[in-house]
Amino acid sequence: GRQRPKMVVEWLFSVSFLASLLVVLLITFCWYSFGYKPYLYLRDQPIPGPKPTPFLGNLGLFMKFADDSASFYTNLLKTYGNTSRIFLGTKPFIVTVEPELIRQVTITHFDNFSSRIGNNASIIPIEYEGKSYKGVASAVGEVWKRRRNILTPAFSGLKMKQMEPLIKASTLRLAAKIAEFADNGEKVEVLNLYNKLTMEVILSTVFGRAVDVQNGKGGELYENAKAVFRGFTKGGTYLRILGILAFGFPFLNPLLVSLARWSKTSRAMNFIAKASVGLIEKRRKQGDSSQQKDLLQLMIDACDDETKATLSTGEIVADAVTFLLAGYE
Repeated sequence: GRQRPKMVVEWLFSVSFLASLLVVLLITFCWYSFGYKPYLYLRDQPIPGPKPTPFLGNLGLFMKFADDSASFYTNLLKTYGNTSRIFLGTKPFIVTVEPELIRQVTITHFDNFSSRIGNNASIIPIEYEGKSYKGVASAVGEVWKRRRNILTPAFSGLKMKQMEPLIKASTLRLAAKIAEFADNGEKVEVLNLYNKLTMEVILSTVFGRAVDVQNGKGGELYENAKAVFRGFTKGGTYLRILGILAFGFPFLNPLLVSLARWSKTSRAMNFIAKASVGLIEKRRKQGDSSQQKDLLQLMIDACDDETKATLSTGEIVADAVTFLLAGYE
Protein backbone atom coordinates (compact mmCIF):
# COMPACT_ATOMS: atom_id res chain seq x y z
CA GLY A 1 0.00 0.00 0.00
CA ARG A 2 2.86 2.37 0.80
CA GLN A 3 4.56 1.58 -2.50
CA ARG A 4 1.62 2.80 -4.56
CA PRO A 5 1.73 6.51 -3.52
CA LYS A 6 5.48 6.47 -3.97
CA MET A 7 5.12 5.11 -7.50
CA VAL A 8 2.46 7.72 -8.30
CA VAL A 9 4.74 10.52 -7.06
CA GLU A 10 7.65 9.17 -9.07
CA TRP A 11 5.45 8.90 -12.13
CA LEU A 12 4.17 12.44 -11.72
CA PHE A 13 7.70 13.67 -11.18
CA SER A 14 8.93 11.92 -14.31
CA VAL A 15 6.04 13.31 -16.40
CA SER A 16 6.61 16.80 -14.99
CA PHE A 17 10.32 16.53 -15.67
CA LEU A 18 9.79 15.35 -19.23
CA ALA A 19 7.23 18.09 -19.88
CA SER A 20 9.61 20.72 -18.50
CA LEU A 21 12.46 19.31 -20.56
CA LEU A 22 10.27 19.37 -23.68
CA VAL A 23 9.32 23.01 -23.04
CA VAL A 24 12.97 23.98 -22.53
CA LEU A 25 13.98 22.19 -25.73
CA LEU A 26 11.14 23.86 -27.65
CA ILE A 27 12.09 27.31 -26.36
CA THR A 28 15.75 26.64 -27.19
CA PHE A 29 14.83 25.49 -30.69
CA CYS A 30 12.67 28.58 -31.33
CA TRP A 31 15.38 30.87 -29.96
CA TYR A 32 18.03 29.30 -32.17
CA SER A 33 15.82 29.08 -35.29
CA PHE A 34 14.30 32.56 -35.14
CA GLY A 35 16.40 34.54 -32.68
CA TYR A 36 19.95 33.53 -33.60
CA LYS A 37 20.39 31.46 -36.78
CA PRO A 38 18.86 33.99 -39.24
CA TYR A 39 21.39 36.61 -38.19
CA LEU A 40 24.33 34.39 -39.09
CA TYR A 41 23.49 35.09 -42.73
CA LEU A 42 25.99 37.53 -44.27
CA ARG A 43 28.05 37.43 -41.05
CA ASP A 44 31.14 36.35 -42.98
CA GLN A 45 30.65 39.06 -45.61
CA PRO A 46 32.36 42.46 -45.15
CA ILE A 47 29.04 44.30 -45.23
CA PRO A 48 28.50 46.70 -42.31
CA GLY A 49 25.16 47.35 -40.69
CA PRO A 50 23.33 47.90 -37.40
CA LYS A 51 23.37 45.04 -34.89
CA PRO A 52 20.12 43.03 -35.08
CA THR A 53 17.97 42.28 -32.06
CA PRO A 54 16.86 38.63 -31.70
CA PHE A 55 13.55 37.97 -33.46
CA LEU A 56 13.06 41.65 -34.39
CA GLY A 57 16.25 42.33 -36.34
CA ASN A 58 16.43 46.08 -37.00
CA LEU A 59 12.67 46.71 -36.86
CA GLY A 60 13.15 48.99 -33.88
CA LEU A 61 15.45 51.28 -35.86
CA PHE A 62 13.15 51.07 -38.88
CA MET A 63 10.10 52.11 -36.81
CA LYS A 64 11.91 55.25 -35.62
CA PHE A 65 11.68 56.44 -39.22
CA ALA A 66 8.23 54.97 -39.92
CA ASP A 67 6.83 58.30 -41.13
CA ASP A 68 9.84 59.04 -43.34
CA SER A 69 11.48 55.91 -44.77
CA ALA A 70 13.80 58.05 -46.93
CA SER A 71 15.45 59.33 -43.74
CA PHE A 72 16.00 55.73 -42.62
CA TYR A 73 18.02 54.95 -45.74
CA THR A 74 19.84 58.29 -45.56
CA ASN A 75 20.84 57.41 -42.00
CA LEU A 76 22.16 54.02 -43.17
CA LEU A 77 24.16 55.72 -45.92
CA LYS A 78 25.76 58.22 -43.54
CA THR A 79 26.49 55.63 -40.84
CA TYR A 80 27.56 52.55 -42.80
CA GLY A 81 28.52 53.78 -46.27
CA ASN A 82 27.23 53.08 -49.77
CA THR A 83 26.35 49.42 -49.10
CA SER A 84 24.96 48.08 -45.83
CA ARG A 85 22.84 45.21 -44.55
CA ILE A 86 19.78 45.25 -42.33
CA PHE A 87 17.33 42.69 -40.95
CA LEU A 88 13.59 43.32 -40.91
CA GLY A 89 12.46 40.64 -38.52
CA THR A 90 14.45 37.60 -39.59
CA LYS A 91 14.78 38.67 -43.24
CA PRO A 92 18.15 40.02 -44.43
CA PHE A 93 18.31 42.94 -46.88
CA ILE A 94 21.23 44.61 -48.64
CA VAL A 95 20.85 48.35 -49.16
CA THR A 96 23.10 49.96 -51.76
CA VAL A 97 23.57 53.12 -53.80
CA GLU A 98 26.49 51.68 -55.79
CA PRO A 99 25.61 52.11 -59.52
CA GLU A 100 27.64 49.08 -60.63
CA LEU A 101 26.03 46.76 -58.09
CA ILE A 102 22.58 48.05 -59.01
CA ARG A 103 23.36 47.47 -62.70
CA GLN A 104 24.39 43.88 -62.01
CA VAL A 105 21.19 43.17 -60.09
CA THR A 106 18.78 44.90 -62.48
CA ILE A 107 20.47 44.11 -65.81
CA THR A 108 23.51 41.79 -65.91
CA HIS A 109 22.23 39.10 -63.52
CA PHE A 110 18.58 40.07 -63.66
CA ASP A 111 17.32 36.45 -63.91
CA ASN A 112 18.81 35.67 -60.51
CA PHE A 113 16.61 38.25 -58.80
CA SER A 114 13.09 37.22 -59.74
CA SER A 115 11.61 37.16 -56.24
CA ARG A 116 10.14 40.31 -54.80
CA ILE A 117 10.13 41.28 -51.15
CA GLY A 118 6.52 42.42 -51.20
CA ASN A 119 5.21 45.68 -49.77
CA ASN A 120 2.61 46.99 -47.36
CA ALA A 121 -0.13 46.69 -49.96
CA SER A 122 0.52 42.95 -50.26
CA ILE A 123 -1.23 42.32 -46.93
CA ILE A 124 -4.50 43.39 -48.58
CA PRO A 125 -4.78 41.14 -51.64
CA ILE A 126 -7.39 41.78 -54.32
CA GLU A 127 -10.26 39.29 -54.13
CA TYR A 128 -11.84 38.22 -57.41
CA GLU A 129 -13.99 35.16 -58.11
CA GLY A 130 -12.85 33.39 -54.95
CA LYS A 131 -9.14 33.92 -55.55
CA SER A 132 -6.62 36.37 -54.06
CA TYR A 133 -4.37 38.42 -56.32
CA LYS A 134 -1.37 40.63 -55.59
CA GLY A 135 0.28 43.21 -57.81
CA VAL A 136 3.33 42.36 -59.89
CA ALA A 137 5.50 44.16 -57.31
CA SER A 138 4.54 41.48 -54.76
CA ALA A 139 4.68 38.46 -57.09
CA VAL A 140 7.56 35.98 -56.79
CA GLY A 141 9.44 33.42 -58.87
CA GLU A 142 7.90 32.14 -62.09
CA VAL A 143 4.65 34.04 -61.47
CA TRP A 144 6.57 37.32 -61.41
CA LYS A 145 8.56 36.38 -64.53
CA ARG A 146 5.41 35.48 -66.47
CA ARG A 147 3.61 38.68 -65.54
CA ARG A 148 6.63 40.85 -66.20
CA ASN A 149 7.13 39.28 -69.62
CA ILE A 150 3.51 40.09 -70.43
CA LEU A 151 3.67 43.67 -69.14
CA THR A 152 7.07 44.76 -70.47
CA PRO A 153 6.09 45.09 -74.18
CA ALA A 154 2.98 47.05 -73.15
CA PHE A 155 5.03 49.80 -71.55
CA SER A 156 7.15 50.96 -74.45
CA GLY A 157 7.95 54.65 -74.78
CA LEU A 158 5.63 54.98 -77.78
CA LYS A 159 2.65 53.46 -75.98
CA MET A 160 3.23 55.48 -72.85
CA LYS A 161 3.33 58.66 -74.92
CA GLN A 162 -0.26 57.98 -75.98
CA MET A 163 -1.33 59.15 -72.52
CA GLU A 164 0.27 62.56 -73.00
CA PRO A 165 -3.09 64.30 -73.74
CA LEU A 166 -4.48 63.10 -70.39
CA ILE A 167 -1.47 64.46 -68.51
CA LYS A 168 -1.50 67.70 -70.50
CA ALA A 169 -5.15 68.32 -69.69
CA SER A 170 -4.45 68.03 -65.97
CA THR A 171 -1.39 70.31 -66.10
CA LEU A 172 -3.39 72.95 -67.99
CA ARG A 173 -6.01 72.87 -65.24
CA LEU A 174 -3.23 73.33 -62.68
CA ALA A 175 -1.83 76.30 -64.62
CA ALA A 176 -5.32 77.85 -64.72
CA LYS A 177 -5.71 77.40 -60.96
CA ILE A 178 -2.34 79.02 -60.25
CA ALA A 179 -3.15 81.91 -62.58
CA GLU A 180 -6.46 82.39 -60.75
CA PHE A 181 -4.72 82.55 -57.38
CA ALA A 182 -2.14 84.96 -58.78
CA ASP A 183 -4.80 87.28 -60.22
CA ASN A 184 -6.62 87.38 -56.89
CA GLY A 185 -3.42 87.81 -54.90
CA GLU A 186 -4.26 84.75 -52.78
CA LYS A 187 -1.77 82.64 -50.85
CA VAL A 188 -1.86 78.97 -51.76
CA GLU A 189 -0.45 75.71 -50.38
CA VAL A 190 1.55 74.46 -53.38
CA LEU A 191 1.90 70.94 -51.98
CA ASN A 192 -1.88 70.59 -51.84
CA LEU A 193 -2.17 71.69 -55.48
CA TYR A 194 0.40 69.17 -56.64
CA ASN A 195 -1.15 66.39 -54.54
CA LYS A 196 -4.43 66.93 -56.37
CA LEU A 197 -2.64 67.11 -59.71
CA THR A 198 -0.88 63.83 -59.01
CA MET A 199 -4.11 62.11 -57.99
CA GLU A 200 -5.93 63.42 -61.06
CA VAL A 201 -3.19 62.26 -63.43
CA ILE A 202 -3.10 58.80 -61.83
CA LEU A 203 -6.86 58.30 -61.97
CA SER A 204 -7.02 59.42 -65.60
CA THR A 205 -3.97 57.51 -66.85
CA VAL A 206 -4.57 54.30 -64.88
CA PHE A 207 -8.35 54.09 -65.21
CA GLY A 208 -9.13 56.48 -68.05
CA ARG A 209 -11.57 58.36 -65.82
CA ALA A 210 -12.21 61.98 -66.79
CA VAL A 211 -12.06 63.35 -63.24
CA ASP A 212 -11.51 66.96 -62.22
CA VAL A 213 -9.95 66.52 -58.80
CA GLN A 214 -8.41 69.99 -58.84
CA ASN A 215 -11.86 71.59 -58.92
CA GLY A 216 -13.45 69.27 -56.39
CA LYS A 217 -15.09 66.89 -58.87
CA GLY A 218 -13.27 63.64 -58.18
CA GLY A 219 -16.23 61.42 -57.34
CA GLU A 220 -16.30 58.18 -55.34
CA LEU A 221 -13.23 56.76 -57.02
CA TYR A 222 -11.20 59.75 -55.85
CA GLU A 223 -12.51 59.55 -52.28
CA ASN A 224 -11.67 55.85 -52.02
CA ALA A 225 -8.25 56.39 -53.59
CA LYS A 226 -7.56 59.02 -50.92
CA ALA A 227 -8.58 56.53 -48.23
CA VAL A 228 -6.14 53.97 -49.65
CA PHE A 229 -3.27 56.45 -49.69
CA ARG A 230 -4.00 57.53 -46.11
CA GLY A 231 -3.95 53.89 -45.06
CA PHE A 232 -0.44 53.32 -46.38
CA THR A 233 1.12 56.67 -45.42
CA LYS A 234 1.24 58.82 -42.29
CA GLY A 235 -2.38 58.20 -41.39
CA GLY A 236 -2.04 54.42 -41.50
CA THR A 237 0.11 53.35 -38.56
CA TYR A 238 -1.97 50.17 -38.16
CA LEU A 239 -1.29 48.93 -41.70
CA ARG A 240 2.36 50.01 -41.60
CA ILE A 241 2.89 47.87 -38.52
CA LEU A 242 1.16 44.91 -40.19
CA GLY A 243 3.25 45.47 -43.32
CA ILE A 244 6.50 45.52 -41.37
CA LEU A 245 5.52 42.33 -39.57
CA ALA A 246 4.76 40.76 -42.94
CA PHE A 247 8.27 41.70 -44.09
CA GLY A 248 10.01 40.13 -41.15
CA PHE A 249 7.74 37.21 -40.30
CA PRO A 250 6.25 35.69 -43.48
CA PHE A 251 4.72 32.79 -41.53
CA LEU A 252 2.36 35.33 -39.89
CA ASN A 253 0.95 36.48 -43.24
CA PRO A 254 -2.38 34.56 -43.05
CA LEU A 255 -3.10 36.19 -39.67
CA LEU A 256 -1.93 39.63 -40.85
CA VAL A 257 -4.08 39.45 -44.00
CA SER A 258 -7.11 38.60 -41.86
CA LEU A 259 -6.42 41.55 -39.56
CA ALA A 260 -5.91 43.92 -42.51
CA ARG A 261 -9.33 43.02 -43.94
CA TRP A 262 -10.95 44.87 -41.03
CA SER A 263 -9.35 48.19 -42.01
CA LYS A 264 -10.98 51.12 -43.82
CA THR A 265 -8.18 50.85 -46.37
CA SER A 266 -9.27 47.33 -47.27
CA ARG A 267 -12.86 48.50 -47.88
CA ALA A 268 -11.59 51.35 -50.05
CA MET A 269 -9.41 48.97 -52.08
CA ASN A 270 -12.38 46.65 -52.58
CA PHE A 271 -14.39 49.57 -53.97
CA ILE A 272 -11.60 50.40 -56.44
CA ALA A 273 -11.26 46.72 -57.36
CA LYS A 274 -14.99 46.38 -58.10
CA ALA A 275 -14.97 49.56 -60.17
CA SER A 276 -11.96 48.25 -62.10
CA VAL A 277 -13.60 44.87 -62.76
CA GLY A 278 -16.68 46.59 -64.16
CA LEU A 279 -14.55 48.77 -66.42
CA ILE A 280 -12.44 45.82 -67.64
CA GLU A 281 -15.51 43.71 -68.45
CA LYS A 282 -17.14 46.61 -70.28
CA ARG A 283 -14.05 47.22 -72.41
CA ARG A 284 -13.63 43.53 -73.24
CA LYS A 285 -17.22 43.41 -74.46
CA GLN A 286 -16.67 46.48 -76.64
CA GLY A 287 -13.62 44.87 -78.24
CA ASP A 288 -12.30 48.05 -79.90
CA SER A 289 -9.40 49.38 -77.83
CA SER A 290 -8.24 52.03 -80.28
CA GLN A 291 -10.08 54.81 -78.46
CA GLN A 292 -8.76 53.92 -75.02
CA LYS A 293 -5.34 55.37 -74.18
CA ASP A 294 -4.60 54.48 -70.58
CA LEU A 295 -2.71 51.94 -68.47
CA LEU A 296 -5.78 49.80 -67.89
CA GLN A 297 -6.24 49.27 -71.62
CA LEU A 298 -2.53 48.58 -72.07
CA MET A 299 -2.81 45.79 -69.51
CA ILE A 300 -5.97 44.38 -71.11
CA ASP A 301 -4.18 44.24 -74.48
CA ALA A 302 -0.83 43.10 -73.03
CA CYS A 303 0.51 39.82 -74.42
CA ASP A 304 3.77 37.88 -74.11
CA ASP A 305 5.37 37.93 -77.58
CA GLU A 306 6.62 34.33 -77.23
CA THR A 307 3.96 32.46 -75.24
CA LYS A 308 0.99 34.70 -76.18
CA ALA A 309 -0.02 34.63 -72.52
CA THR A 310 -2.25 37.43 -71.24
CA LEU A 311 -3.22 38.78 -67.83
CA SER A 312 -6.35 37.60 -66.05
CA THR A 313 -8.91 40.12 -64.78
CA GLY A 314 -7.74 39.59 -61.19
CA GLU A 315 -4.12 40.25 -62.16
CA ILE A 316 -5.05 43.42 -64.07
CA VAL A 317 -7.01 44.77 -61.12
CA ALA A 318 -4.16 44.00 -58.68
CA ASP A 319 -1.65 45.74 -60.97
CA ALA A 320 -3.96 48.73 -61.44
CA VAL A 321 -4.04 49.20 -57.65
CA THR A 322 -0.24 48.78 -57.57
CA PHE A 323 0.23 51.52 -60.19
CA LEU A 324 -2.24 53.69 -58.31
CA LEU A 325 -0.18 53.43 -55.09
CA ALA A 326 3.24 53.60 -56.73
CA GLY A 327 2.29 56.55 -58.90
CA TYR A 328 1.06 58.66 -56.01
CA GLU A 329 4.02 57.75 -53.81
